[in-house]
Amino acid sequence: MTTTTTGTESTGQKEEEQQQHIQGSSLQFTAIQLPLGCRICYEDGSSEELIEPCECSGSLGLIHASCLERWLSSWNSDRCEICQYNFAVERRNKPLPKSFSQWWQTRGLYGPQGVAGDTICLVVLTPLCLAATYLCGLGASAYSRLGVWEGTGLAVLCCMLVATYFLWFFVTIRFHFKSWRQWCKRNQEVRLLLKTKVPERRKVIAAKEEWRNQHNMIRMEDRTGRRYSGIGKLFRWFNFSISHNNSAPLYNIQLQTTFV
Repeated sequence: MTTTTTGTESTGQKEEEQQQHIQGSSLQFTAIQLPLGCRICYEDGSSEELIEPCECSGSLGLIHASCLERWLSSWNSDRCEICQYNFAVERRNKPLPKSFSQWWQTRGLYGPQGVAGDTICLVVLTPLCLAATYLCGLGASAYSRLGVWEGTGLAVLCCMLVATYFLWFFVTIRFHFKSWRQWCKRNQEVRLLLKTKVPERRKVIAAKEEWRNQHNMIRMEDRTGRRYSGIGKLFRWFNFSISHNNSAPLYNIQLQTTFV
């Protein structure tokens, strides 16, 4: 019975080891076959070269330049959201037809707001204003010929009506123009000025690390040399004091022997 139990346990252990080995080999195969890709679009570097423009390491540091430019343009930012590295970028306003078309299609805070209502008001108020101005002008001219003061009142009313219409038109156009300008400032075309390739980036980082290690070694050697020099001075002073204290009894013994 004991031999059978031992054989069963050994067989179970072998099966568990085989399963662990299979799982480990499959994970290793997956890790080896997993290609490096852009952290925004998750595509590899076949269509566009992957770069490392910031201080992020590993797969998070690989990105397409076009994806990064679109992301910086949409978020209106110049730095990495992970390592807070400031990118060297150039911002330019989009062409007028393109920017106006994209602004018109935007549905958000900086998009067109109240354009439909303002358009309806413009369509309705413009002919009314023209008709009222024409009628007031005719009435003012007719009353002025008769020498009645109502002609002056109609002329003033006509001027106030035209001034009110143009004031509303100016305020409406100014509001939408400011909204469009704010959208243009927040959605500029971004172009990276420094596009560092992956091998060059790693070489630069390795050179920096090597220089930093050499600098740290030099500083440690200087500190060690200073420490040992201080310890040497202390030992020299200590030996001098011991030899000085030990020489006094010997001098007394020599004096006693000479007197004897």
